[in-house]
Amino acid sequence: MKNKIYGVNFILIFPLAIATVLYMLFDYTWIKAVASLIFVSIGLINVLLTNFEKNQLKFKVIILIALIFACLGDIVLEINFIIGALLFAVGHIFFFCSYSCLIKFKLNDLLTGMIIFIFILILILFVPIFNFESIVMEVLCIIYAFIISMMLSKAVANYIQLKNKQNLLILLGSVLFAFSDLMLLFNIFSILNIMIFDYSLFGILCLTTYYTAEFLLAHSILYNDKKQINNQIS
Repeated sequence: MKNKIYGVNFILIFPLAIATVLYMLFDYTWIKAVASLIFVSIGLINVLLTNFEKNQLKFKVIILIALIFACLGDIVLEINFIIGALLFAVGHIFFFCSYSCLIKFKLNDLLTGMIIFIFILILILFVPIFNFESIVMEVLCIIYAFIISMMLSKAVANYIQLKNKQNLLILLGSVLFAFSDLMLLFNIFSILNIMIFDYSLFGILCLTTYYTAEFLLAHSILYNDKKQINNQIS
């Protein structure tokens, strides 16, 4: 059964990739919505057709909620940037909570997050290539950067503590998600404008890494490790 689910996951990569390319070419919001619904569908299939231990059940339900918020944020971002960003931020909080279901959160997990956040903060505040148009938008971007830094930090901490396939997928997905958001920051607020065949380089990198990240995170639901249960009580 699990092999069939793996097959379905990888089959759905193709419509996801096609929808991503079509959106980059034609910029229709409905195409973007289709792409987002595909990675949510992958997550839903994996949740419904797998049966894991108690901590895995909590993990996969919460990460599915996170994928849904990411999907909503992806669509709404085209209509209202601030509301879309808020939906993404809520999604990142759910991702963080799902990672904490696998291995309990520890104060040491904050260290990497603060290092990442300080780097982004310096980039936003002191590198003169961004124009946020208002202090409110700049503050919102800083808050968002803090949230995704914590999410990424927890993914790093989990993989350091337990190196298995699930934590590796979560780490790769989280890194690509954070990179995608950084490219979105450059694409919307940067004064830089690097074009490739009439398309923004930052926009291309943002979309390709984003949908890859969402697939990896949805696919991580399929993997579990009984050792991880022991880490819950350590």
